[in-house]
Amino acid sequence: MSKNPTIDLLFQVFFEKPAEIMIPSWLMYGRVLGRIWDSY
Repeated sequence: MSKNPTIDLLFQVFFEKPAEIMIPSWLMYGRVLGRIWDSY
């Protein structure tokens, strides 16, 4: 695991879910990150 506890928590949350829930979650998470990135 990484040294960043936030990333560890995200991995725990995502990997505990079934793949059909996990994949859309990652896509939405990526979209949110993209929006934040574009706003800078």
